[in-house]
Amino acid sequence: MGYQVGLRAMGGQMGMQGGMAFTNMFLIPDISRAIIGEVHAYQFYQRLAELAPNEQDRQTILRIQRDEAKHYRWFSTILSNLGGQQPQIPAGELPISFRDGVRTAINHELETAAFYQDVAYRATDRPIEMHFTHAMHDEQRHASLFQLMLSSL
Repeated sequence: MGYQVGLRAMGGQMGMQGGMAFTNMFLIPDISRAIIGEVHAYQFYQRLAELAPNEQDRQTILRIQRDEAKHYRWFSTILSNLGGQQPQIPAGELPISFRDGVRTAINHELETAAFYQDVAYRATDRPIEMHFTHAMHDEQRHASLFQLMLSSL
């Protein structure tokens, strides 16, 4: 999937009430980094789903991918509300084998959860804090699902 196609597939609206406080502008570089990471994860999981050895794993990966698209929409809206510009998305890595891809996914999900926790702690606007906290919990759940997948291989 091309990068622009992937971005269009991830589009949509974020369910936030009211405006963003502009006191969180210091988070713009981290929010941009999160957006890039979500696009890379979306594309990585598209390829990983194609490599899945069975339908159950494929469906689990596609559900995880939908969460990544949701995070992308949230973070894009936050960035826009803070006055930031959407980042340029460089090419990301794609899995070559299912087993190695699942191992990589576990590591990325755990690293991303820690990063989102840090952003949530530094946010001074409650909606930003809550969206990053929710995304952190999703990433932790994804890592657990991938660990289960790996243990069944």
